[in-house]
Amino acid sequence: AADGHIAIVTAHTAGDAFHLDANAAATSKVDIDAGVLDIDADAGFTLDATSVAINGTGTSNLTANAANAVLTIAAVGGDASQQLVLNSEGTGAAAINITTTGATGGITINASGGDAAADDFVVVANNFTVTDAGVVIATSFEGGMASGEIKSEDNANAALVIRTTQGGIDITAVGDDEGDDLDITTTGITTEMRLTSASTQADAIDIASDGGIDITAAAAMDITTSAANSNITITPNGAGTLALGTGTNTLVNVTGSKISLTGDGTTADAINLASDGGIDIT
Repeated sequence: AADGHIAIVTAHTAGDAFHLDANAAATSKVDIDAGVLDIDADAGFTLDATSVAINGTGTSNLTANAANAVLTIAAVGGDASQQLVLNSEGTGAAAINITTTGATGGITINASGGDAAADDFVVVANNFTVTDAGVVIATSFEGGMASGEIKSEDNANAALVIRTTQGGIDITAVGDDEGDDLDITTTGITTEMRLTSASTQADAIDIASDGGIDITAAAAMDITTSAANSNITITPNGAGTLALGTGTNTLVNVTGSKISLTGDGTTADAINLASDGGIDIT
């Protein structure tokens, strides 16, 4: 009848309560067709086969519902060619979506501890890439962060490189509180700090401040032009004073093939040479 059904029931309480055997040869098949197939087990459910294929033509899920349950998807045979593959042919932004949905909880990706040369973590995407060499490439890094640190423990001359292959680099500190500074510091005794520009413009290196600028050195300081017989000009703003040296300096030395002192003032002391000792002009 249309509403008829077949029930196979056993009251056996131990061992194999119901055994279906069609294993005479490797090509023997058990074929089950149903509109809906519902399999319930009060304890565990085990399916063993050389290979397993579960295909659903609609939205499907594999879920462990119990509290503290662990759902493991693993390829455990080993060898270099073994892979665990998660594929999606979706074309949306979340074609593969890995999400933690609890109130708390993180995501950990561990490449065998990262101890061996082959323990790499590689991400390839349009806007963000991590290579097997550990190089991170991104269109931008932005968003709220409590604090951020870019750190390298590599013992090489170029242990940390920040580079653009085209375009510029902007570093901006917008803090208004005491200590909200932009600090660039070297701490090694033989570690120099170099500010270099390949630009040939008049402002190839431009240091500007709405306040003052202090340049202090514990050893000698050289200011030299290196090409094109270029001049050095130091000009105070407006009525500002250009001061060279203090009374405690041993000597202020001005040397050149020609020395020109010009005063645009119209007072009697437009050029004033004064000394607590003598003045020797030879």
